[in-house]
Amino acid sequence: MAFVIIGAIGAGLLLFSLVFDDVLDGILPDGDVFSLPSIAAAMVAFGFGTAILSDQIGLPVGASMGGGALVAVVAAVGAVRASRAAIGMATDATPTSNDLLGAAGRVIIEIPAGSTGQVLVRMGGQPVKLTALTGPSGPTLLTGTEIIVVSVESSTKVTVQPAADFWAAG
Repeated sequence: MAFVIIGAIGAGLLLFSLVFDDVLDGILPDGDVFSLPSIAAAMVAFGFGTAILSDQIGLPVGASMGGGALVAVVAAVGAVRASRAAIGMATDATPTSNDLLGAAGRVIIEIPAGSTGQVLVRMGGQPVKLTALTGPSGPTLLTGTEIIVVSVESSTKVTVQPAADFWAAG
């Protein structure tokens, strides 16, 4: 029963470290091997591993503790490797206004010839509402017209062309 309690305390520490990690910065060591998540993972593995080996499999307590310690080392190494992999994970570049070039969307506020309206496009998977114009000699674009962004004037203003005209021009 004592080993189950050790495992439960380790699980509680692991949950605590996941929720309050920023609070503990500066209090606990920052190293990978002796971080709270790796220590908690080792405690969980040792406690529950020893309890399973002793109570379920029937090994003597000394042998069960040795097996639990081995499982704890494996769990701690796994926790360290998982945290290093998460920290070093590559991420996509932050979208910029230049990423709007060629984006497809729809007119949400009519764009009269020679004036501005609004379009909705997706940038980085998120909907973005932009001020849009069709150029000096462009047509009036009604609400719902599918468009393609053909130039980016600023981070909030683009020049668009009807998608049908864009694709027809090749």
